[in-house]
Order: sequence, then structure tokens, then C-alpha cells
Amino acid sequence: MDKNLELIEKFYLRFLDCLELVNYYHLYLNLGLFYSEFSKRKSLVDQVNEVSLDQPTEYILDVDSIKHVLNAFSKNPMPDFFSGMTVINSIRGFTMSVYEFLNDTENGGKIFEQILIEEIFNENEDDFFNFRIVLSFIRNVLSHNISYNTNVKYKDIASQIRWMKNRGINDQFVRFKYPYSESPLNCYGDLHIKIKLNFGSLKPDEVLPFNFFITEPELFKLGLFCYHTILYLSKYAEDVFKEVELLYMLPKRFINVGFSHFGKRITMSLRDLLKEYHNGNIKFID
Repeated sequence: MDKNLELIEKFYLRFLDCLELVNYYHLYLNLGLFYSEFSKRKSLVDQVNEVSLDQPTEYILDVDSIKHVLNAFSKNPMPDFFSGMTVINSIRGFTMSVYEFLNDTENGGKIFEQILIEEIFNENEDDFFNFRIVLSFIRNVLSHNISYNTNVKYKDIASQIRWMKNRGINDQFVRFKYPYSESPLNCYGDLHIKIKLNFGSLKPDEVLPFNFFITEPELFKLGLFCYHTILYLSKYAEDVFKEVELLYMLPKRFINVGFSHFGKRITMSLRDLLKEYHNGNIKFID
């Protein structure tokens, strides 16, 4: 198989994995928040003894702890730790799914990067670059924390600051803005993400709260942005793979196909080829 076609196929399969993952996290987010709200509106304490794990396991539900927590939920209308962990884990899932895909160069990460730049960021590489820095920051801090209230230490961002300086970026303010209404994602509403990371504010001997860098509402919107992006691109990836499958059925001896390794340049060359094929204009070597 042509290496470029093999890379496209790897990209498609990797994309399907990412799509499945963000869909699971989206379902987890909605069900978790629903159960949290439901437990505040309807007491479930009396039903705890009626529930046990169906699957054979050595673990037994801690009934007393469950009753204690449910009692606390029903008496306190404020957000609880269950909904908080549901949200933070969902956000980590959304953002890390995109982050890990971008860094998976063996399975089309570079293709994914170019598609994001062209389809989501309107060919603005600076906006994409800032988005990637924000993802890296979240990964470096939240990958080993489960709370918005975590503190950010200099060592958490030191490698990222070095990475930026090695690329000639001395401005330690990173700004990421994304208005849905001016993008292909406007079908998901009129959200507006506005994040400003001030790396220069953190000294080597200091710590700052995570929400100094990214507020909870903006972090939540960024997580949904990652989900909506994958959802929006799902049809795009499907079209790409259909083209690859059709290409396999074409005679192998065509002239001047000209593939590229990155993103839309691959898909456009395939589309051009298919257009010529359907129009009967492809020339073959005798």
C-alpha cells in the first residue's frame, strides 16, 4: 500500500477512536450531572440497601458512606463533589483526547493538525498554536489533579515555557479566543471562549491557583469546544475514508496523482483525482 494512503487509513481509524472516546465522555458528563441533580431532588437513601453489584466481584458497596453522602446532597443545593468530579473528568477527557491525537504522529497526528488549522481555525496557525499551548497547560496540570482548586507550581509549566522559548516565543502571555458564531461550529450555539494564560506571573518559588490561569466557565467551554470539534469533523473524516476506499478500486497505473503528507492537501488531491476519474479524464499508462 502507498505510504500516504496507509497514513490516511491510520488517521481515520485513530479519529474513530477519538470520536468514540469523546462521545463516551459526553454521555458520562450528562448522566453524571443528571444523577447529581436527581439525588438532590429525590432522596435515595432508603433505596441504598436494595442495590448491590450484579457482577461477581470482591468489592462490596460501602452502604454507610453512600447514605452519608446522599443525605448531604439532599440537604445542600450547592454543587457537590460528585458533580465537580464529573465535570473535571469530562473536561480532562475531552481535552486530552484532542491533545493525545495531535501528538500521535504515527497515526495521523499531523493530518489532524492540518485539518484543524484549515477547517476549524480558518487557516489561522497562530490561533491553533495558542489552542495547543492551552491544551498542553491543562495536560501538565490537570492530568494528575482532580480539582479546580489545585495549585499550579512553577515546575508544572517550566518545560512548557522552555518549549515556547526554544521556538522564539518570549511573550509569556498566551491568548486564545474562539467565537463559535464566526466559525464552522456556529451550529452548536453562540459560545465565545476567551482564555489568557499569564505564564510570567508565576515565579519559581511561588504557587498560584489553577483558576488564576483559566476560570471554571472558560475551562468548561474549552472542553465542549474539543467535543464539538471532533463531532463536526466526524463527517469530514468519513468522507476522506470513502475516497480512500474508492481509490483502492481504481487501476494502479495512473499518472500525476501527487499526494501530500498533511491534512487537506491529501483530501483535496484525492477529491481532484476522483473528480477526474468520474469525468473520464484520468490517463493511464499503456
